[in-house]
Amino acid sequence: DKEDKEDKDEDDEKEEKKEKKKKDKDKDEDEDEEKEDKEKKEEKEKAKKKEEKEEKEEKEKKRKKKDKEDKEDKDEDDEKEEKKEKKKKDKDKDEDEDEEKEDKEKKEEKEKAKKKEEKEEKEEKEKKRKKKDKEDKED
Repeated sequence: DKEDKEDKDEDDEKEEKKEKKKKDKDKDEDEDEEKEDKEKKEEKEKAKKKEEKEEKEEKEKKRKKKDKEDKEDKDEDDEKEEKKEKKKKDKDKDEDEDEEKEDKEKKEEKEKAKKKEEKEEKEEKEKKRKKKDKEDKED
C-alpha cells in the first residue's frame, strides 16, 4: 500500500511537471504569438505611414507642377495681352498721325485756294481799273 501510494505520488508529480511544462510552453507560445502580432501591427502601421507620406509628397509635387503651369499660362496670356495692347496703341498712333497729316493737307489746300481766289480778285480789280482808265482816257 505504501509503495502504491509512493508510486501514485510519483506519477502525480510527473503529471504535474508535465502539465506545468505544457502550461509554460503554451504561455511561451502565446507570448511569442502576441509579440509577433504586435510586430506585424507595427510593420503595417509603418507601411501605412510611409504610403501616406508618399501620397502627400506626390500630391504636393502635382500641386507645384500645376501652379507652375498655371503661372506659365498666365505669363503667356499677359504677354499676348501686352502685345495686343501695343498693337492697338501703335494702330491708334498711326491713325492719329494720318489724321493730322490729312488735316494739314486740307488746311494747305484751303490756304492755296484762298490765295488763288485773292489773286484772281486782284487781277479782276486790276483789269477793271485798266478798263476804266482806258475809258477815262478816251473821254
